[in-house]
Amino acid sequence: MAPKAKPKPLSPSANSQAPPSLEELFSSLHRHAQNFEYEQAVKIADQVLSIAPGDEDALRCKIVALIKSDSIDKALSVIQKSEDLPVDLNFYKAYCLYRQNKLQEALESLSNQERSTMALQLEAQILYRLGKMDTCMQSYEKLQKFKIDSLDLKTNLIATLVSAGRSNEVQGVMDALKIKASSSFEIAYNTACSLIEKKRYTEAEQHLLSARRLGQEMLVDEDYADDEIETELAPIAVQLAYIQQLLGNKLEAIESYLSIINRNLADASSLAVATNNLIVLRGTKDASDSLRKLDRFIQKADGSKLFKVASGLDFKLSQRQRESLYFNRLLLLLQANRIEQVSIMKMLDHPNIVKLVEVIDDPLSDHFYMVLEYAEGKWVCDSSGIAGDIGESKCRRYLRDVVSGLLYLHAHNIVHGDIKPDNLLVSSTGTVKIGDFSVSQVFEDDNDELRRSPGTPVFTAPECCLGLTYHGRAADTWAVGVTLYFMIVGKYPFLGDTLQETYDKIVNSPLFLPDNLNPQLRNLLERLLCKDPKHRISLPAAAEHPWVVEEEGPIPEFHCRHKNAGKLSG
Repeated sequence: MAPKAKPKPLSPSANSQAPPSLEELFSSLHRHAQNFEYEQAVKIADQVLSIAPGDEDALRCKIVALIKSDSIDKALSVIQKSEDLPVDLNFYKAYCLYRQNKLQEALESLSNQERSTMALQLEAQILYRLGKMDTCMQSYEKLQKFKIDSLDLKTNLIATLVSAGRSNEVQGVMDALKIKASSSFEIAYNTACSLIEKKRYTEAEQHLLSARRLGQEMLVDEDYADDEIETELAPIAVQLAYIQQLLGNKLEAIESYLSIINRNLADASSLAVATNNLIVLRGTKDASDSLRKLDRFIQKADGSKLFKVASGLDFKLSQRQRESLYFNRLLLLLQANRIEQVSIMKMLDHPNIVKLVEVIDDPLSDHFYMVLEYAEGKWVCDSSGIAGDIGESKCRRYLRDVVSGLLYLHAHNIVHGDIKPDNLLVSSTGTVKIGDFSVSQVFEDDNDELRRSPGTPVFTAPECCLGLTYHGRAADTWAVGVTLYFMIVGKYPFLGDTLQETYDKIVNSPLFLPDNLNPQLRNLLERLLCKDPKHRISLPAAAEHPWVVEEEGPIPEFHCRHKNAGKLSG
């Protein structure tokens, strides 16, 4: 067999290729940018920077390409790593911060920038999101001096006028800028908004229909899909429904809002406005459903009991829109609590709990009426003279009734949440009945761990004052202790001049008890008002305490039927 021929060595030009020159790299960088190939542009920019570290043009190209590809975090990271270079990147930094909704930081980054047209436009957009419309208008007025013939700029100017409550100036400014409502669907939309402010609803509706037609034509030409078009034009659909609402066409408006919400193709701010307006039309009916719809746009603030609009919406909704969301949520919570109160009271049947006789729903007035058992007496202290002068024997009898009723509630997984003398009524026979279930809560599976503590401040348990999760039964037991203290001593055990001072005393101040107190009563109060819920006496144990039992014996157990909640009667 003939020997195999040895492979010939490759020539140097075939074995290794000379790296591209900076000129070739910049040419390639320009080509990728022109073709919107931003990922490739970033890679080429990195090649340039590996050869010429700190090259200003390559650095700017990389940052712009990252921004154009929506890699805002990466762009900001590049800017921050380049702060030691003699390159002014503050405008790009401000833009990235603006995109991240860090608006105050964005303004600070712009503060030392030359008042160029780009800087003024960005400043105006930041101020618009912050709701500082008057200052925003000042930026646009400065921009007008540059005589920029940009339809986007003119559109933003008109939108700012409307948001600033200066709708009367819109037509005059449009004439001065030589634009018409038909110039774009955005201008037609903003013109309609200005007409709504002036209560010219029919004209506004015509402009909105025109805006929808113009928008559809433009977006179809740009190859938008049908669902994308619907999302882009959602603000127009919401405003059309709003006009029906303003014209008194309630059913048409509700149908339109529900269609927008159920299709779920609108942007978050349009969905929030549609949901809020729907709730206004529905009133307090279907409160639980309305709350579910609204709560998708509201979230708990970090480390706080306060609530705020969901992330991304805080700068897309105006101050007035945000306030409306919060206000309507509050109304719904109040109504939902009333419905919860009805549901709870209809389930209960105990001699020491006020009975719910009937619920009458009045659809014409959007109200319902609760008919309660009549308690001939007054609240426990008022029925027997001034607080602190009731007498130990009567206090014991009252406490036994309260404990009996509360044990029944807890056995049925209900936390009352606001035990206090004002909510304890005395019947003509001297029996105490627990009333007012407006803040009561139901728990499941014997887990009474709760977060919401809406009761009366001076009766609030220490663990609730600290904003911690707490056990509802233990908190009710503390309130029983405060109530007993008030009946015996004639004042609250912990009371400050302000709410915060009251909470501080509840958490930190020692319990003061009169020297002449019955030793067994003293022991019971100390155990009921133990600040540590883990060591606080339980309600069943309190029911067996020697002072409570005394000569009357154990508190009778009531095995009452747990009534079916049923439905509201019409």
